[in-house]
Amino acid sequence: MNTKLIQASLSAQVVNFQPGGAAAGFEVLVDNYSDRFATFQLEVLAPGAHETGNPSWYRLSPEVAAKKPPGDRTRFVVEILDSPVPGFSGSMNLTVRIFSLELGEERKVLRLVLGKGADVPIRVDLPVQRFEAHPLEQVNIPVSLENQGQDLALLIVTLTGIPPDWIESGPEQRLQLKASASTELTFRCQLPETIRTLSQVYSFTVQVIQAQGPSSQATGLLQVVPQGTVEFTCLQTQQQYPQRWGIWWWRAPVLTPFPLQLRNDSNVISTVRINIETESRHRCIFQVLPDDAPLKPGEVTPIDLGVRVRRYWWRGQSVLLQVQSQVADARINVLNDTLLLKLKVLPRIHPAVQLLWLALILYGLWWASWLNPASPLFGHRGAVNAVQLSGTSDQAVSASDDQTVIQWWVPGFFNPFLKQYIGPILQDRKAVRVVRLRPIDNNWLAAGLENGEIKLQSLEVARKPLTFAYQVDDRVLDLRFTRDARTLFSAHGSGRVLQWQIPYVPEAGPISVSSQPLQQKRFDFAVYGLAIVGDQTLAIGGRFNQLTLWNWEKDEVQPVAYPRPGGQDAYLTSLTSAEFRPYLLVTADNQGYITLWNLRPCLMGDQPCEVLDEWQDGHGKKPVRSVALSPEGCYLSSGGADGRVVLWPLSADGRRASRFMQGIELMQVAKPFNSVDVRVAHQDVLVVGGNEDWQVRVVRSSRLPAALCDVTDR
Repeated sequence: MNTKLIQASLSAQVVNFQPGGAAAGFEVLVDNYSDRFATFQLEVLAPGAHETGNPSWYRLSPEVAAKKPPGDRTRFVVEILDSPVPGFSGSMNLTVRIFSLELGEERKVLRLVLGKGADVPIRVDLPVQRFEAHPLEQVNIPVSLENQGQDLALLIVTLTGIPPDWIESGPEQRLQLKASASTELTFRCQLPETIRTLSQVYSFTVQVIQAQGPSSQATGLLQVVPQGTVEFTCLQTQQQYPQRWGIWWWRAPVLTPFPLQLRNDSNVISTVRINIETESRHRCIFQVLPDDAPLKPGEVTPIDLGVRVRRYWWRGQSVLLQVQSQVADARINVLNDTLLLKLKVLPRIHPAVQLLWLALILYGLWWASWLNPASPLFGHRGAVNAVQLSGTSDQAVSASDDQTVIQWWVPGFFNPFLKQYIGPILQDRKAVRVVRLRPIDNNWLAAGLENGEIKLQSLEVARKPLTFAYQVDDRVLDLRFTRDARTLFSAHGSGRVLQWQIPYVPEAGPISVSSQPLQQKRFDFAVYGLAIVGDQTLAIGGRFNQLTLWNWEKDEVQPVAYPRPGGQDAYLTSLTSAEFRPYLLVTADNQGYITLWNLRPCLMGDQPCEVLDEWQDGHGKKPVRSVALSPEGCYLSSGGADGRVVLWPLSADGRRASRFMQGIELMQVAKPFNSVDVRVAHQDVLVVGGNEDWQVRVVRSSRLPAALCDVTDR
């Protein structure tokens, strides 16, 4: 009884095949002797055949048979298409393997007789077929060769498609390769400098030529990566039209040239287009030649830009042009891709003639007005460093770099028929950095000078000012009277804080002034701001964002942890406190922060000082140069380097009122404000500001009881 589950038979035991000729074939019959359905597959094995060398040396039909029921037969047809072992002639045994996932396998052997065929080509392979490289890099292109024939091969291997001068040993190599042997060789390519290495994909071919046999080849790609820059410049960024004054003023304007150029230091060929933008109020006509300029590696491309602008009779104009180079190939990095060009257009009438006419008109207006020379010229002639309102809010004082302290009449700022300028009350030979009014009666003022001196000047009696001086050239940065007006604190650039005794001033007779302070304290930072807090404590702030409390009666120093410790360029620029809310402190710094503090926990107990509120957007993150609290502590004013003065209504707990978190802008000018002060007068809030533009300004705003702090019937 037959126990095999698979029974196979071959239609021939010997098969003759001539390589290069017609296909030879045989049939395989497979019988299913099992009791279940089964699928059958077939493969032909040849000794010495390379498993990947010639995967299609035979063809099988069908490749996989459908499931067959018990007792059914499957017919396979095998066609021999090529020699299993290239170049072999003679006879070899072929093993026919029939296998089934369900039933196992069966093997049959037949003999294949091979005649002598044509010469076998050399097998060429590129292990890496795509390369990427930058200029000046070295690229190694490996080539694998295999002689599949039975004879010694004399080979010429040639690399084409890559510039020959890049290949170090030349584009051709010669070698011998034994039968059935393999080897590997390398072409070393050295890429030249950027402008000589064009960025593109180079398709190269490795061709192998035999002395006695067919040739073969393999292809690959070398991509040169874009590298380098294009520099955009203008030889003359500022032009004037006309170049010189002439008498032919009625002539129409002509084009003013701006010579542009682009230097291509990259390895990319591209084009460039010039885009020009200017302010809409200027009606300009532009001419660009050429429109799309070519950019070749290593070359300088000139572009002529011509601009024509309307010329006015009375006034000149400056036209700013934003010229942008737009390179078509976005892979190129353009240096200075946008240039700012300036065209100054002169008026048709010479400015000197215009100024002469204007001077004559102004002289006539001045001569006919109440501003006749009988009134002195008023105002500062230098940057205003400090301002303060009097207790009655009808007067103000200001200190300036022009070495004067001036007294002002506040109602004159709101009534054009009243004179606002009262006159200078102190003149010295050094710039005045700070000024403070005596808190009782406001009948004296203290002025701190650039050279370290402190001047005490009476506002009621014409007297020579009293002078305090401890160290020459130790400039005074801030002053504060104690609330009883008996002593005065001064802050200095050296880090000293000095306490001075205010002398008794008789109506007549000499005044005794001590040259030594009552006491002093030295800190390791420049002190920029002082404020009286609590009963006998001085808040001190300055460089490195240092904030310290000094009880001058007990001579105790208590550092305060500032939220942002700073470096040598970080400063607390201003400190202020409220007369009737002595534990409320406000600090400002040059990083743009304004901070509200409750000092009661750290002055009355052992708790750290409390930060009530803090913000940086009040002046656009620019330095806040001055802050001031109204005496009742309901209004805070701030002046900053952004040229703005902002009023901040406060709530009863010392924070910004919720309805005014962005503040109320009172002033906006071009230059920074150095000092501000604020007071409540009747139904108005008055704010005075001193600016870098030499001006003292006073504005008023309505009181805001909605701030939950101020009460209008106070």
